[in-house]
Amino acid sequence: MFNEDESKITIEIRDLPVASSRRTLKSYTSEYDEVATAVPDTGRKLERCVAVSFCLLCILQAALNISLRLAVSSQQKSLDEERDELKRQLNLTTSQQKSLDEERDELKRQLNLTNDSDDNTTDPVAALRKVTKERDELKKKLTIFSEYKN
Repeated sequence: MFNEDESKITIEIRDLPVASSRRTLKSYTSEYDEVATAVPDTGRKLERCVAVSFCLLCILQAALNISLRLAVSSQQKSLDEERDELKRQLNLTTSQQKSLDEERDELKRQLNLTNDSDDNTTDPVAALRKVTKERDELKKKLTIFSEYKN
């Protein structure tokens, strides 16, 4: 009698005469032993295949995690370097702007002084009036001072 349990073939001997059953059992196993071993144990093979596939997926996932982490780390480092470079450029630009503002202000002052001196030299009549006016103001101050002193 044959029982099939989890893809395993077992032979049970019940109430068979001892000598004849042993001969029959030997002849049966010798005939079908080759066939029984040739038939794959599909349940065990399937479990093994699933386990191997799962392990390969885990290894692949770990490799992907590592490669993505390295890519993100590299990109972050690149972005940090770019940010630092932009900060340096901003500081340089700010200092250049301050320097240019100071230079502009100085040039404006020089231009104003030049314009004032040009006005005096180009229009002698206006310059004479201005000097005369200053002389008169100084005379008044001198008179007030001398009266105050006495």
